[in-house]
Amino acid sequence: MTSELQYREISCQKSVDGANFQQGVQDFNFSTGAPTGWIPSRSYFRIEMTLDGAGAPNAAGLGKQPTVRQQLAFADSACGNLYDNVYFKGAGQDISSAVNYVGQSAALKNRLQRTGAWLQSVGKSAYMLESDFQKRVNQVSLDTYLDPDGECERLFVGDAAHQLTGTVAITAATGAIVGLNTELKQLDIGDTLVLKGVPYTCTVKPTAADGTDGRVLPKPSADIGADANAYIIKNKRRDGGQRNKVFVLWQPPIGIFDHDGVLGAGDWRISLNPSSNYKQSAVETRQGTDTVAATQAQTADAGYNLTINSVKFYCATVKASIPQGISTLYLMESMVQSKPISGRDQQFEFTVPSSTRALTIFLQSNKAGSNPRFPPSMFKLPVDATALVESDLLMESLQITYANTTKPSTRWSSSYSEVKDGDAGNASVNELQQRYNDSLQESGLLMSSGGSETFKDYLARGPYYHYSFTRDSEDKSTQVQISAKVGFDPAAVPANLFIVAWYSRGIEISTTNGQIQEVRGLSV
Repeated sequence: MTSELQYREISCQKSVDGANFQQGVQDFNFSTGAPTGWIPSRSYFRIEMTLDGAGAPNAAGLGKQPTVRQQLAFADSACGNLYDNVYFKGAGQDISSAVNYVGQSAALKNRLQRTGAWLQSVGKSAYMLESDFQKRVNQVSLDTYLDPDGECERLFVGDAAHQLTGTVAITAATGAIVGLNTELKQLDIGDTLVLKGVPYTCTVKPTAADGTDGRVLPKPSADIGADANAYIIKNKRRDGGQRNKVFVLWQPPIGIFDHDGVLGAGDWRISLNPSSNYKQSAVETRQGTDTVAATQAQTADAGYNLTINSVKFYCATVKASIPQGISTLYLMESMVQSKPISGRDQQFEFTVPSSTRALTIFLQSNKAGSNPRFPPSMFKLPVDATALVESDLLMESLQITYANTTKPSTRWSSSYSEVKDGDAGNASVNELQQRYNDSLQESGLLMSSGGSETFKDYLARGPYYHYSFTRDSEDKSTQVQISAKVGFDPAAVPANLFIVAWYSRGIEISTTNGQIQEVRGLSV
């Protein structure tokens, strides 16, 4: 029986803000004492981070909010991309871990285990899961023009008596606004000033009633004289005006966070190892070339900077009666491996844990994690400029053999292509619905009452191919053979084939008087 759910805020053993973020392993130590236990599935990290766009930082070290033109955004499932590996320990023993490719496994775990309802609601709102790149750009950009039907309010620019006699002018050289008989100081950064039907975004909040110390973008090509045809669209979005500074919730992709029971009192540690390339892997951008040179050097026209302001762990604790004796946890962990693709039709061999229950395959650019065009959480490849189709969705055929079972039983083929400008006479082809349907069926999400990831999101994030392998408990197979044919030239588009083995790990916990005495791993 449990009661009195409470959250405790746990700080890292060292500073993790700013430049300190990548300075070594981040340990979060916490203890619970009887009769208090903690619930892993209800616990989470909260990460505060800021994405600054072009423009050198000011004297206070603060950067500038991105603009839509810069095409900058936090990556989908950005928090997982910040780290290389995660370890959880209890009573001095390793209990649960992800030893590599945390970004890939975190994104995939959400897609395979979360319902569509969760992804579209709390996933988008609190965990930064959004497949649409342009929506993510709009969420952080200063000059996003608000949908007239969205959450906004229109205000007069007249004087305090709300007379319709006020006028507004804009100076082309500076973007300065000048009002007459107006109350322009009601403008805030991010609000929209519409003058003669043209929207301008406030970038400097005016403090004078006539707005003379306020600034807007874009700057007009010529001065706009005083005109009464003006009004303000007040930003009423719940996410606020400075949308490039966010608080995001995150659960590491390790099995312990799937456990919804209560663990007894004990000493616990979560260790996060930050990625040295976190500024490239947690950000997505379409600007510039496919190299990473100078992406962190903010100039007047290009570059960006990602700052991690804080990382906190929130531990869910309850008053609970913990049975005395030995209890066993069966945690589902992931082992992620990759190999380069060297030919269009290729055979791969991997070794996986003997307790593997399912396998997931996906393709990814070899630049993922080191280039902001390809975050680790996006399972895509660059576009082959010499071809008429995009190469990011071209898995033409796939067959996996494991534990004397082959899936799919027939190595059926699929294809994907889009008509480009000038490709008259060619037709778009999309034959990936079958792979989407089969992957959802194998994962158990196909008939889920909460729905699943949509086909549109499946393509936007990059396809994965998932197969479950139910077998006799005596079968300890560890070898996997994969036959894969891709529809692109690996010499022109360097890429890797990833395999994720989902395997069961048994943990035996001995408890006396509500206190954990021993933790031991089991062979399953």
